[in-house]
Amino acid sequence: MTARNGDPQAKRRRELHAVGTLRRGGGIVGRAVERAHIGELLRQAQAGSGGALVVRGEPGIGKSALVSDVAQRSNGYTVVTLRGVESEVELACSGLGELIRVFPHAVEQLPRQQAAVLRAVAGQVGQPPVTSSYAICTAVHSLITFVAEDTPLLLVVDDAHWLDPTSRDTLLFVGRRLADQPVLLLMTVRTHEDAAAALAPLPELELERLSTAESRVLLTTFAADVGIAPRVAAELAAASDGNPLAARELVAALSAAQLRGQSQLPPPDAGARALLRLISSRITRLDPATRQALLVAAVCVDSDLTTVGRAIRAAGADPGLLDHAEAAGIVDLVEGRVEFTHPLLRAAIVDAASPPVKAAAYAALAATADPRLGILYRAAAADAPDEAIAAGLEHAAGRAQRAGGHLTAARTLRRAAELSPATEHRTRRLLDASAAAGLAGRLDLTEAWAGEAYAASDDAGLRADARAAYAHAAMWSGRLDEARAVFADTAPDVEGSDPVRAATLLLEWALLEVMGARPRDAAQVGARAQKQLSVADMRRHRLPWPIVPHVMILNGDVAAGVELFDRGRIDLSPHHDLAWLPALCHAAQSLTWAERFEQSGVLIDQIIDTARDSSVPAALPNALAHRSELGDWTGSWTLAAADAAESIRLGRELGQLGAESFAMVKYAWILANRGDHTAMSTAASAAELGLTGGVDCIPVYADAARGRYALGRLDHRGAATWLDKVAVAVAEVSLESPLTVPWHGDHIEALIHTNRRDDALRRLADLDRRAAGTGLAWPAAVAARCHGILATGDTADHHFARALRRLDRVEIPFEEARTRLAWANHLLRRRRRQPTRARGLLTEALATFERLRATSWIDQTRSALTLAGAPAAETSTAAPGLDDLTAQELQVALSVVKGHSNPEVAAALFLSRKSVERHLSTIYRKLDVRSRTELVAYVAKRAQRRA
Repeated sequence: MTARNGDPQAKRRRELHAVGTLRRGGGIVGRAVERAHIGELLRQAQAGSGGALVVRGEPGIGKSALVSDVAQRSNGYTVVTLRGVESEVELACSGLGELIRVFPHAVEQLPRQQAAVLRAVAGQVGQPPVTSSYAICTAVHSLITFVAEDTPLLLVVDDAHWLDPTSRDTLLFVGRRLADQPVLLLMTVRTHEDAAAALAPLPELELERLSTAESRVLLTTFAADVGIAPRVAAELAAASDGNPLAARELVAALSAAQLRGQSQLPPPDAGARALLRLISSRITRLDPATRQALLVAAVCVDSDLTTVGRAIRAAGADPGLLDHAEAAGIVDLVEGRVEFTHPLLRAAIVDAASPPVKAAAYAALAATADPRLGILYRAAAADAPDEAIAAGLEHAAGRAQRAGGHLTAARTLRRAAELSPATEHRTRRLLDASAAAGLAGRLDLTEAWAGEAYAASDDAGLRADARAAYAHAAMWSGRLDEARAVFADTAPDVEGSDPVRAATLLLEWALLEVMGARPRDAAQVGARAQKQLSVADMRRHRLPWPIVPHVMILNGDVAAGVELFDRGRIDLSPHHDLAWLPALCHAAQSLTWAERFEQSGVLIDQIIDTARDSSVPAALPNALAHRSELGDWTGSWTLAAADAAESIRLGRELGQLGAESFAMVKYAWILANRGDHTAMSTAASAAELGLTGGVDCIPVYADAARGRYALGRLDHRGAATWLDKVAVAVAEVSLESPLTVPWHGDHIEALIHTNRRDDALRRLADLDRRAAGTGLAWPAAVAARCHGILATGDTADHHFARALRRLDRVEIPFEEARTRLAWANHLLRRRRRQPTRARGLLTEALATFERLRATSWIDQTRSALTLAGAPAAETSTAAPGLDDLTAQELQVALSVVKGHSNPEVAAALFLSRKSVERHLSTIYRKLDVRSRTELVAYVAKRAQRRA
């Protein structure tokens, strides 16, 4: 199609559109500061220090012009430009799909799992469903950084506020991780758009209005073909109020005589009002048939000219009318596509159409579009319930979810519910929409739509499902009291009548009580779940049965809990069902508390490997935090610190406050053991984060860690103060499991050293009771050590020896070393000192403390050795070791040991390949190795995990 050239006014509109990028003499008018700023970002990105910038501003202020100018000046860059389109905002991953299709060959060179994710996002058939939004984020990050390895990349995203939610959130994720990549991400958004608020974490550049002088220069440029009188330019500059698009529209609306000052100008209307009025006037001046053709183009999600033309014919209009629209400067017909010259024109066309006219446009598109899109058009046109359309939307939502567009799926299901004639279908679709919103992280929508589902149905089961969905959202939003009340109100409605539904609800309620540090309540709710279904039946119905033994062990019933785990051992395979991973994390933690360290380690490793291999990062924060806890017990502190650090990072990125706070407090615990002063601030941050996330037990862990730090530094009074708080908190919740928060021995020792012997004896009696009730080795050994500290003469020797015998049953090297240190100190304080025996114990203890790098305990042991008459230990420079690596460097090293290539390491750890290469170079330097082979040998020798 070609534009018609007969109308002189239309000719000027076309010419004005041609300079609509605000160019004058090869550059844009004004914006010198902004251009310089972005130019500096381009230079930094070319040097490998990339980043992102969000250009904000009101409609018409020149955002697109600025980034278009940048793109044209980006010599030496691969430039990719995407544009958000309002009609595509509900198409799952439409923006990402466009980006992925630009680099098909690069996709195939990524690790298998990430390539599969990207193919699914791009809508390729036969691909496995995307399991999480985070998997999309990391896969797109890998694609972008891979593409930029050879040539710097400039990715321009215009009108990013109209991207679909998954595309927008993914680009936010990528934009925050470009500091060491040759990539610059530029996005434009309108000020005050709700969707644009999601990009707030990225650096911003707000475009201000042009100055009066700049506006006059711009007006002169726009009117160059006919000229503009200075007086007219001054009036129009004031009317446009520094908005370039308003200036352009004003010039386009005036005759040559008016611009030259030969005819009277219309009444002035300043700023945004002028722009909206002028845009609307452009539309109203068109004949109805042209407006109808433009409306079809405006609501079509595809700008392909053939597709749009086919729909225009179906609407009874002539596609040739688009030529008139092009002559009027409303659309461009370029390379077989229909592009609106400004998004405001598209919006004005849609706003000006009456509901029947809009319905006719959607009907025409539905009749000519691919059936997958046709159902969306039919839904947009529908004004009454229609089960066929609702069922079609349900299928469309399924496609969106398989591509990872959970929020798009949720909104599609919500519309399907609105169009469902039958109450049961409407309720079920609302519940499905609620669940999809939860997967997208929109717990507010989960709650709202669960509430609608509850009100829509009279069916007891569906109402219970709706209440359970609401409680689940409230629980993970940190409103535990509200969720608890909903569970308590709902459970009686289905107990006895619907055992599977009741058991499902009760198991989640039990988990809530665990999160809220109410173990007795968790046990009671768990017992109610078992009255509905046996654990065997729970396994058969694929319910999260490990919560039952988890609660038992938490309450000190270790034997019964372990027996249930042993009976269900075959089902403890994360490869069986990915939905099981969260429940299996609790199982692994329970096995740690039951001193089944080897079994716990095997299971946690399996969970983490499965989550990485299957790109299910949502399961990683909890699993890594639990493995950190296990490593703390077994003396693998370096690995435990690395796991905790990765858990903190992933928990923060995924919004899992509970997992993040637990990992942070485990990290604080390791720091405390090592005498690192940052343990105190880390514990404080963990406590605050735990309270924010509604995980009330975290402050108890944090106080125990602070008590351990003070005890290591021989600050017995400070230790007693912190641990007194732990004692009060534990008593309030009746926590019976001694391994859950290992504080008893520390408290007893602090009480002894602050002359509170009676309190120490009461606390010791309580620990003896717990040790006998659980049959566990650690509480028995700690109790025996404390008895030894309190005893005299040979009686003390008996208790210390018994403590070490107890520890022979389970490997906890830190506790063995502490016991030897305490025994040696006792030998040195006797009336008849035994320095020789003490030196032997201290030498063994020192070797363990040094291996663990437990600095404060090393100092205590060396001081005791001096008292025992041992020669002063020479200060030596430690050989390079794994402790010299950062947490992320250690994770990279361990992945290399497993035989992964750099791309596979990047995929497993959700890093870029360049980041992996940089980490490996640092690792080689720190460990004094020269190759992957030497690194594998080094790590394999020094980082063997203990059984």
